[in-house]
Amino acid sequence: MKLIVKMLGVLSVVVVGCSDAARPLDKPDPQRVRHNGFWDEIRVYADWVEHQPTFRELADSADAVVVARLVSAEPGRVVQGDAAEDVYTEMLVRAEVSEALRDGAAGDTVAFSLSLLGASSLAERDASLDRAKAALPIDNVVLLLRQRDDEDYYRVVNPYGIWAATTRSKLDAPMLFTAPLSGYDEFPYTRELGKLQSVDELVDTLR
Repeated sequence: MKLIVKMLGVLSVVVVGCSDAARPLDKPDPQRVRHNGFWDEIRVYADWVEHQPTFRELADSADAVVVARLVSAEPGRVVQGDAAEDVYTEMLVRAEVSEALRDGAAGDTVAFSLSLLGASSLAERDASLDRAKAALPIDNVVLLLRQRDDEDYYRVVNPYGIWAATTRSKLDAPMLFTAPLSGYDEFPYTRELGKLQSVDELVDTLR
């Protein structure tokens, strides 16, 4: 069994349909267009097993929910499997917290890990990390975080654990390959989030 399967556990696939009906930015900031490449390094095809039936329950289950700006990215954990190409790599991201919406994140900064699933070697990890470091988002994001059992920093709760304004939508879960508010039926939190227009409105619902 591939090491990556062991690391991420059982995955339930999210089948998505594309739509141009997401809340697009009318005139995307050129910086946002350039920096949007950060999300390309961490997008996933699957939904992790940690799931809650409502978004409110997902947020309440998190050890920390913060509004923050991502300020740095550095090499994270590396696990080598039996085969040379069987490498699991992570990126460690540090963020400046502007508001804590749930208890758990002490201090002005928070660190959390993101999987670099497209990197199957250290060379690919370094290249992915360089692209991510050059494209850190310029705006605040909402982070739903879980304290890791094996490290002294956090991870995101699942692919709905980061919300940001992107070139795809004014309110996006950019770890997913399709903006969740673009109208596909499989998004589980449409009833709660379907009418929200921005990150600020999401923050208001979580306060």
